[in-house]
Amino acid sequence: SQPSNKTVLSALHSSDSSISTLLEYTRGGKPTRRGFKKGIFTTLSYFMAHETHHRGRVLLTLKVSGNTLDKKTQMAIWGWDQI
Repeated sequence: SQPSNKTVLSALHSSDSSISTLLEYTRGGKPTRRGFKKGIFTTLSYFMAHETHHRGRVLLTLKVSGNTLDKKTQMAIWGWDQI
């Protein structure tokens, strides 16, 4: 079954908090995860690439399942100024 919007939003807020903490530690020179020892810019680059991967996966999953989004929404997903 699908999670409710409330559940999804709660998970996003929890993730936001965790990422914020990780970035603060990384910025302060105290990385908490292996692979982020090269600093804040490497960490931010990783998260941007990872986010892009998930956006693409969402669109592909919708397309394969026959539930494509309208063009305006598809473009908004990639519009960083619209986030």
